[in-house]
Amino acid sequence: MRIDVQDIIDGEPIPERFAFAVPDPEQHLRFSDNRNPHVHWHDVPAGTRSLALLVVDVDAPTDPSDVNQEGRSVSADLPRADFYHWVLIDIPVEVSGIDEGEDADGVVAMGKAPGETGKGVRGINSYTDFFIDDEQLEGIYGGYDGPCPRGMTLGYIAITSPSMPWMSRRWGYRASSLAMKCSKPCKGGSWSNPA
Repeated sequence: MRIDVQDIIDGEPIPERFAFAVPDPEQHLRFSDNRNPHVHWHDVPAGTRSLALLVVDVDAPTDPSDVNQEGRSVSADLPRADFYHWVLIDIPVEVSGIDEGEDADGVVAMGKAPGETGKGVRGINSYTDFFIDDEQLEGIYGGYDGPCPRGMTLGYIAITSPSMPWMSRRWGYRASSLAMKCSKPCKGGSWSNPA
């Protein structure tokens, strides 16, 4: 299976239009365009029943207290964990791509609703947990929301198969789906935390 992510170049900075927020000299940080990238795939293996698209930052700080804070930096010794920026599952095999901005085109305070879309089921991303206790942003964040600045590895398109309860518990949808990470990311980009 071949996966193409338009405008993401391996090892290069992710374009700002795909970010949730970007550094700003006056405000320290400001919302960005938060557009999902164009993703296209082909040569799906025979027998595939559905697909899942996961975009994961595999190096996110486990304690967000210093993230994006003026004059503070995240300790290199801080344990890291996965941060899911895009969760779309049960993508029909007839679907061969998602256009730029189709799942996200701007920051939506309190999040985009998870659930059925024309391209699959929008799952809950990690901003749901990240913004807990934030009066202006707390909510359920479904589908795509980009980096706010942090490093991010794009992404996984994975083959799904029947009956996997952890998928239902984690993202709130369909026990009939299983996302299996590909052996390595199809694309890698970089994004950094402003000092």
